[in-house]
Amino acid sequence: MFNSIYKQFPHDEWQDAAAAIQSGKLKVGDLITQEVGIEGLSGLFDLIHENKVLFCKGMMVI
Repeated sequence: MFNSIYKQFPHDEWQDAAAAIQSGKLKVGDLITQEVGIEGLSGLFDLIHENKVLFCKGMMVI
């Protein structure tokens, strides 16, 4: 997968992205279309698998 490559050199893209999100330079809130607790994960996976909900990113909230 193209976005699963981790390279520390010449720079750490994952760390750069996390820092940009944390600082507010990179806004990602609109990408999160579902938020569920741990008890809702199974149901969310079912809805996504059955194409019953439009989604971009799901997030488990603790």
